[in-house]
Order: sequence, then structure tokens, then C-alpha cells
Amino acid sequence: MSTIKSNILDLPLDTRFLLAINQFPKFGPVRMQKIKNHFQSFQEAFNANPQEFEKAGIEEKVVSEFFEFKNNTIVDKVIEELINEEISVALPSCNDFPKLLTEISNPPILLYYR
Repeated sequence: MSTIKSNILDLPLDTRFLLAINQFPKFGPVRMQKIKNHFQSFQEAFNANPQEFEKAGIEEKVVSEFFEFKNNTIVDKVIEELINEEISVALPSCNDFPKLLTEISNPPILLYYR
């Protein structure tokens, strides 16, 4: 478990916000890419107002659902749950991320694995 724990705990702060945002089920690869392209960081996105998400191209209904979800989401709690479930994370910049996935259109912004 120590490698899993260190994998998650060693993540940069912005990646922690990415993990929290990515927990919202309606944010798949396309919407996550819109968020990534619009905001300077995932921390900024997490703290943004609904209008900014709409400017990013996220539909109003989805934005409303996300903000309901976000208001009940604590970033550190997401990290704690991943650690407890022994789940690690791979980003496209990591060696653990399958290279072929980076070559498809709309690749996942991250992968979870055990």
C-alpha cells in the first residue's frame, strides 16, 4: 500500500483538484478537455463560478449539476478515498500511462488503476 499511498500523496496540488473534478460522472474526456483548455489550472476551475464553466463550453444543466456535486466534494476526502481503496493514478505525462492511449482522439485525461 505504501507505493499507492505515495503515488497519490506525491501528486501536485493542481492534480488533486483534477481528481476531484474528474469524480463528477458527467465530465468525460471531451468536457474535461474543455475545462483544461479554458482554465489556467484545475484548482482555478474548481474554484470558478458557473458562468466560467459555461464560457468553457459546458452545458448549463451539466454546470448546475456539477456545482451541486462540487458543493459536497472535499478535495482531501477524494484523495483519502483513493488511498483507502488502494487506487493509483496515471497522467499522460507518467510512465504508467499507456502510450497508445495518447494517440487516440479524446484520450482520457487520467487513468485510475490498482
